[in-house]
Amino acid sequence: MSSVEVRAKGGRTVNRKRSRHGFTLIELLVVIAIIAILAALLFPVFSAARQRAYQSACISNLQQLGKGFSLYLDAWDGIFPNSWQDRASPYGELNHSWWDQQIGSYVRGDGVFRCPANSIESYSVHQPFGPQGLKTRVVNYALNNQLLGCAASGSAFDYRAVPAEPAAANRVTDSTSTILLTEKMLDGPGHAPNGADQRGNQSQEVDVWFHIAVPGMDPQSWDLSWGVPRRLHGDRSNYLFVDGHVSALSLRQTFARATGNNLTGSDSPMPPPGVGAGPPPGAATAGGTKGGDTSMDGQPEGDGQNLGMWGLSPSGS
Repeated sequence: MSSVEVRAKGGRTVNRKRSRHGFTLIELLVVIAIIAILAALLFPVFSAARQRAYQSACISNLQQLGKGFSLYLDAWDGIFPNSWQDRASPYGELNHSWWDQQIGSYVRGDGVFRCPANSIESYSVHQPFGPQGLKTRVVNYALNNQLLGCAASGSAFDYRAVPAEPAAANRVTDSTSTILLTEKMLDGPGHAPNGADQRGNQSQEVDVWFHIAVPGMDPQSWDLSWGVPRRLHGDRSNYLFVDGHVSALSLRQTFARATGNNLTGSDSPMPPPGVGAGPPPGAATAGGTKGGDTSMDGQPEGDGQNLGMWGLSPSGS
């Protein structure tokens, strides 16, 4: 309570008391409860909006990379980047995973190689170290290794073999339904990502047999930590196609034979025959095809394979 002087008629001064009080405990609890309810209602909305923003940024990155590949193909007579060197560079332990370095000069900056929804910070294998001894390019996208000349097979590709020749663009008979880049997590279970101050030890290509078939096609048993991701953007991931367009697809949808075939509907199609028919998972990295005419099981390359959007035509026009 406080008093206030009020001048009344006749010049008399009268003291009047003015009451002043704060919020009661019950009122504060009610306000807090209302705020908590609003937060609970709005948090999923904000989270969904953030995820949509991440997906949009990822799509934009892939579209820019698609333009970079187009410029590269124009400059190099329609031959895809040769992602295989004769030996490892000083910047990486791998003699492959070279494509991002070759495409780098055709895009605006290192940021386009990174998906904001991907928690894996795996730096480029062959990017040179900067003045501070650090690399700057995180690479969350991987190249379909058939475009590097790796033959389709029911077994893992042997990167220790004689380097394969990169594919020519005219071998892609349907550019709208052939995957160029996909999102990727780790190379294998528990495999540490490439550090900014370390020589690279993770591939930036996708071996269809190893990175897709070995982790499994069943959503209930999928290991989300490695291989081609299944659920980076909702229940789908983004894929860049050779013609430059980007689609958000579930992994199984990528085995459709052509654009518009099995691209809508449930995640129910079975894995393609032949994929996963090679060595058991424990022997996945022991070897595989060498870019020749036969696979480890002695079957002709591509014979019986239904690799869908991962496939490549056997010869150019």
